[in-house]
Amino acid sequence: MAMHHGLAVRAMRWLWLATLCCAVGADQLDRAAADESHRSLRAAASRDQFDRLRLQHPGLRRAKPRTRSAHGMSPEAALELRSKPTPRATVDRRVALGNSTMPAVLYGTAWKKAKTAGLVFAAVKVGFAGIDTATAKKHYNEAGVGDGLAAAAETVWTQSKFTYPRGHDPGEAPWGDATDPAERVARSVRAALANLKVAKLDAFLLHGPSTEARRSGSLTHEDFATWAAIARAKRDGLVGAIGVSNVDATLLRQFLALPDPPQIVQNRCFASSGWDYEIRGICREHHVVYEGFSLLTANRDITADGGPVAAAAARLGKTRQQVVFRFALEVGMVPLTGTTDERHMAEDLGVFDFELTGDEVAAIEGAGVL
Repeated sequence: MAMHHGLAVRAMRWLWLATLCCAVGADQLDRAAADESHRSLRAAASRDQFDRLRLQHPGLRRAKPRTRSAHGMSPEAALELRSKPTPRATVDRRVALGNSTMPAVLYGTAWKKAKTAGLVFAAVKVGFAGIDTATAKKHYNEAGVGDGLAAAAETVWTQSKFTYPRGHDPGEAPWGDATDPAERVARSVRAALANLKVAKLDAFLLHGPSTEARRSGSLTHEDFATWAAIARAKRDGLVGAIGVSNVDATLLRQFLALPDPPQIVQNRCFASSGWDYEIRGICREHHVVYEGFSLLTANRDITADGGPVAAAAARLGKTRQQVVFRFALEVGMVPLTGTTDERHMAEDLGVFDFELTGDEVAAIEGAGVL
């Protein structure tokens, strides 16, 4: 009987494993089918707008999209993009931010290292009225930003960020040995004020949700405590506006439900996601300023020969990079540029004297998801 019992147990285990394998296989098939459906929807998105533009430019062909990885659009967003492209925005040199305004184009200072002060000085003298930086020495030289601003002796809109420990090299966090989120934020704000040599920051962002929040899809106690401290800095008059960077739609909606919701979102902007179409839609709905960075470096193929950006540039006699930044403005985005070339700095600001057509805007918005 014992032997028969053992055989029965082993048989049950084999049956369980077989069932599990079938379930996993079915799940993989379901995912494959969903992926294929996703690809089909993306292929359909903005096809109509692109085809209309191609009638005007017979040689126009679609730019090859970059690998999408996690940055592609949801099927729902792809369908929405096809039927409802982003409304054209009124373009001005400043955009509304709560009861105030901010520059429509910002100069980004990441990865400038020892050249930061000189580049910031040059950017301000060329005409940039807003500077983006952060207290994280791993990627920014914020003290160098302050030196460049002081040398330029111009009134400039300043934006800094609080970065979680993962974004700092060992021993370089501005809060020293503090472990309390509120104290870490307070020390970071003080460090930014000192670095930039200002009495008040025009904006202060959370550099990104916690690692656990990204993994789980839910804000954590650390996120809530950190955000509360950032909101307090605003109430205390040390910060003008608050926001969050590197955030997805799920976590953004959770931030927006808080008593002091973000006024700014800053994300790396991928053409393969319709230029962050879903996030931009949420921001527009809640009157949140959307800042996009890496518009060129994250989308190198978007300016390729034969694409809608190249066609618009040829029509207008502008550079392809200028067309990308003008497109950003026309869909209500505040673009960041971090160029180290003074000629390109001037070109990146020279985007207020021309317009794209509606079909051009729609074709560029959908080009990366076709």
